[in-house]
Amino acid sequence: MQFEGFTWPEQFLVVSTPYDLARHGFTLNAYVADPTEWAAVFKMPDAGPPGLWRLAFPCDPGLPDDDLLAPRAVQARMQGFLPKEPDYEIRYQSIYRVHQRVASEWRRGRVLLAGDAAHLNNPLGGFGLNSGIHDAVNLAGKLARVWRGEDSEALLDLYVQQRRKTTIDQVQAMSIRNKRLLEERDPAVQKARMEELMAIAADPQRARAFLLDSSMIAGLRRSQEIVQ
Repeated sequence: MQFEGFTWPEQFLVVSTPYDLARHGFTLNAYVADPTEWAAVFKMPDAGPPGLWRLAFPCDPGLPDDDLLAPRAVQARMQGFLPKEPDYEIRYQSIYRVHQRVASEWRRGRVLLAGDAAHLNNPLGGFGLNSGIHDAVNLAGKLARVWRGEDSEALLDLYVQQRRKTTIDQVQAMSIRNKRLLEERDPAVQKARMEELMAIAADPQRARAFLLDSSMIAGLRRSQEIVQ
């Protein structure tokens, strides 16, 4: 099975700290748009409050991992994001490559793919995990019917048709769009996109459609409309 798509040239630096960013107004999932120093912020569970805050930064692909992960370099990225004294406590730091790929086949006989085995995308928007859950729910219901003898194995092909199409049409497209929005360098394009978002927010019908798309509810409904 081919893993079709591409790998972004940039690497991501991921840093986790217990420092509570909520005191500075950051929400559980926030994005900072900037052409060169954008950031994604996620609140993660931990042993107790205030939880763990995980940040993703773009990295120069020409630098070796050891330089990017050096404590001084990691601290500099965090201080550039939000200066504070004393230095940040860093629990974890890692480098990873970002992919936009979808498997060419999701079923071969008794083997079916779902989640990261079937598709990979950049993390901006949380589409990978959530679409993986959608895969699992969709497949589990169909697999149960086949296992109980209530339907033929052809039902498993319907899982592939429903979820693979949604992954390509929605998950890949929206995650690519999110990354490009954050790193856009042209001020005119930035302004136009911000004005478009403001116009959407001001229109209840457009705002509802936007939220249904970004929450993946609309894609889930469209996938259920595929019946063969």
